[in-house]
Amino acid sequence: MSDSESIKAIQQRMQQVRHDLGDEVGELVESAKGMTDWRMYLRANPWVCLAAAATIGYVVVPKRAARLKLNRSDLQALARETNLLGAKSSKGGGLRKAILSFVASAALRTATNYLKQRATASATRPREDVSSN
Repeated sequence: MSDSESIKAIQQRMQQVRHDLGDEVGELVESAKGMTDWRMYLRANPWVCLAAAATIGYVVVPKRAARLKLNRSDLQALARETNLLGAKSSKGGGLRKAILSFVASAALRTATNYLKQRATASATRPREDVSSN
């Protein structure tokens, strides 16, 4: 076998390897798609998937908080501590504070909107060319 024949044989073999490699890569891609498709596992093993989902749900969902049972004396003590029995509050001026807070909030919103409008107007106003004077 001469050198030119061996070179041609090598080139043909390389061409065949490239062709086969393209087919194998395509098969590999399809196989990878199948392995990452969760629906395939669900169709193949529905009961295992259901059991896994139930187990994960059981582990993830927190347990119910323990209920605290209070008797009448506990409730009365709690009411005294939190001032729920109608005793006068030492703070006073609740309505006055609420009205003042409302007025201050409205004034702040009005001032903010005014400044926003002024900034928008100055930003959109065409600039005068200083170099033309």
